[in-house]
Amino acid sequence: MMNNFKNYTLLVLSLIVVACSSSVERSPANFDDEYTYGAELTFTHPQILEAQRSQGSGTVNSEMSERYQRILIDKILENCADCSLQTKIDKYGLEYGRISYPDGWYFNVTLDPAVVEVTAKPIPDSKLIEYTKRLELDLYANAREIGLRPSRNTGGGHIHFGAEAFFEGNSKYFRDFMVDMYNHAEIGSGILADDHYNSPPIKAQPKAQRDAFIDAINKFDQNSDESIIGLGLNIRDGAYNYQKANWGPTEKYQAINIERMVVEGFDTSEETVEIRCIRPQQSAEQFLLIATLFKKRMQYLKRMRAAGTPVKLNHDLGMSVEQKFQSFIRFITEAGEDPADYFRILPVEYMDLAWAKLESLYPGDLEKKMKFILDTSNESPFDATVKARKSYDFLVRLRDANPQFVQDRMEAVVAVVKNSDERFHKPEKAQELLAQVDQFMNASAMPKPSGFRATCEQIIQSLSLPIFKAL
Repeated sequence: MMNNFKNYTLLVLSLIVVACSSSVERSPANFDDEYTYGAELTFTHPQILEAQRSQGSGTVNSEMSERYQRILIDKILENCADCSLQTKIDKYGLEYGRISYPDGWYFNVTLDPAVVEVTAKPIPDSKLIEYTKRLELDLYANAREIGLRPSRNTGGGHIHFGAEAFFEGNSKYFRDFMVDMYNHAEIGSGILADDHYNSPPIKAQPKAQRDAFIDAINKFDQNSDESIIGLGLNIRDGAYNYQKANWGPTEKYQAINIERMVVEGFDTSEETVEIRCIRPQQSAEQFLLIATLFKKRMQYLKRMRAAGTPVKLNHDLGMSVEQKFQSFIRFITEAGEDPADYFRILPVEYMDLAWAKLESLYPGDLEKKMKFILDTSNESPFDATVKARKSYDFLVRLRDANPQFVQDRMEAVVAVVKNSDERFHKPEKAQELLAQVDQFMNASAMPKPSGFRATCEQIIQSLSLPIFKAL
């Protein structure tokens, strides 16, 4: 009897110890080493933007955004045989549609101010390519068909990384990530975003907040036994207590949102680090590209830590466009990626630098240059036509230096010309488009194949012009 009582007492004491320790550091004993990615994709339309302006910025929905939300859901179900729909209610009391697949993965078609927002069930790394293909086929393609596109200035392209695999419960990894993002402030100050109201980097904050972040890192370096939550709270309370627009909560509207990692009430599977300083992705492939870059960057930081050379604070401020570009190139190459793959996502003010870098990296690779031109042209937001025109300028340069190569890729030429001028929004402009293609081809001494104009007409007719169908 006494032995049973002792055993029971020991069991109770052990449970108390476990409960107390878990309240200090919410870390699982066994880590799932597979990275996970949470998408926040936003789409809008000039009619949605106009409706939003007429009723104020604080409104989540409008009749027009709800209309496009319903049209998008119907379009997806029309074209996706494997998709099913569930109607749910969000935190604002608004209806949204959950598009589900037989294997259990889904994405939600919801609303946010001035946009139709799509959030997805976290994507495991092993399914990243497969599920982004679904997003391209079932979401982006159907959105384009009805005239919904990501904007340059409205909405966001935030990506959530599952904190469990990203940091492995290691506060040093978390420290290195936060320092790396502090150092590479160009990511949120021009490269991937430039919205210091919604997602300011720490270096864009007032001196008091910058100093508080530096102080939190220096104290951690003196006592690296501090937990992720402890370091996160020090950063949040000292550096995340200011927000330029005075929106609330201030701790959320930062380049890196860590609330789900430091606030009680989230399961381990729900704990994420949210990279907010990302513009809306113009395609699912862009989402794949950016998610992969941050994964590989985190892996690089872990290797540096293992080698005994953790990243150090860099306090440089006031970088020029060229300095930001070069810093981002280092960010990419150190992660083991090819910078040329990322030039298409840069805003227009970086395009000439990207073209020069492309020529230095791949001087004789014309296919690489044509791909860059076409991607840049195709993926320019509807409110960034100047970027599409810049791709046309590059096409002219390529034509002048390599006329036969450009002529052999007539379909790409027509697509770039079409995207370079926002006037071509209706089918009756096809003749104008033909005339512009003629002018482009006649501006150089390239040989003219027989049936050139007939070829152009056939290409124009076969081009998918979704915006025509939406108007």
